[in-house]
Amino acid sequence: MNRREFLKKSLEGIVIASVPLISSCSKNPVDSEFGRIIPWESIDGVNLGDTPDTVNKKLGDPDSAGEWDGAYAGGLACMYEEGHYAGFAVLFIGHNTVISLSIRKPYSGTTKESIGIGSSLKSLQDIYGVPNKITNNYESYYKNDRSFGIVYKDNYIDSMTINLTNYFERP
Repeated sequence: MNRREFLKKSLEGIVIASVPLISSCSKNPVDSEFGRIIPWESIDGVNLGDTPDTVNKKLGDPDSAGEWDGAYAGGLACMYEEGHYAGFAVLFIGHNTVISLSIRKPYSGTTKESIGIGSSLKSLQDIYGVPNKITNNYESYYKNDRSFGIVYKDNYIDSMTINLTNYFERP
């Protein structure tokens, strides 16, 4: 093998060996969590109990915000209508603490089991079992002081909510 052939073979080996390294470098660990729904805990890294500053650092400024008022409490509601977080709403008790996270179309994130908006109720129940409560196209799964709620239409998930139950509903 002459010098030219040797260099050619060496460069081919470098290019072939580099491909897996280059593709693995492009995967940012944060990106792999993007759009994740963790039932009873968080959506897109926003956790129940987070502060407005924390949410703003994670998601940026909301597209709209306003006051909400419920039977026992009220606070601030922030809606994300465009971009990666479109269809995501965050409710704060007062202006202090996240008490509810909800998603609807066009939000495209899923749970680690690929359950998201548009998933079938059957696939949801195959993973999470029978809900603790079913009322008028709404299913609730309870864990400690939290609920994971699903609104469905024609047996497909239309929206999802994660709540601190002491502010909204009781099992």
